[in-house]
Amino acid sequence: MSVKLKREKIAKVTFDATGGKAIGSYKTNLVVPKGAIITDCFYDVTTTFTTASNDAGTIALTTGQNAGDLKAAIAVSATGDFYDAGLHHCLPGAPAIGSDATTLTAGTAILFGSAKAASMIKTTADRNITVVIAGQNVTGGVMDIYVKYVY
Repeated sequence: MSVKLKREKIAKVTFDATGGKAIGSYKTNLVVPKGAIITDCFYDVTTTFTTASNDAGTIALTTGQNAGDLKAAIAVSATGDFYDAGLHHCLPGAPAIGSDATTLTAGTAILFGSAKAASMIKTTADRNITVVIAGQNVTGGVMDIYVKYVY
């Protein structure tokens, strides 16, 4: 049996929409290599995002492997304040724990682990993390995006 050691990396990139960004896709130059497994993704909004009218514009985060695979498109004004200042989790398939923690059992933990694994992304090519703006231009906002992966 041969053992090959993998390396874990947490990469960070800042997306700065100060002064505005038009509808479109913005590559961040944070490239995750082919064959890597993205195990987690989160972002820290340091300046709350705004869009042209009532914050109805959407923002998505993607590797480009599948649309919105890190964070599906969601309106800046959506319940949950996903683009307001603070820390936010990305992977759309990541499991959520309900508000009643007393219901967690060994079986639930197993399901949680399976759901978490299903949310991981194995890259099929070098992938440039991209911010996708739709619906309305973004008029401002800044976030640091963190991607954790092994390769």
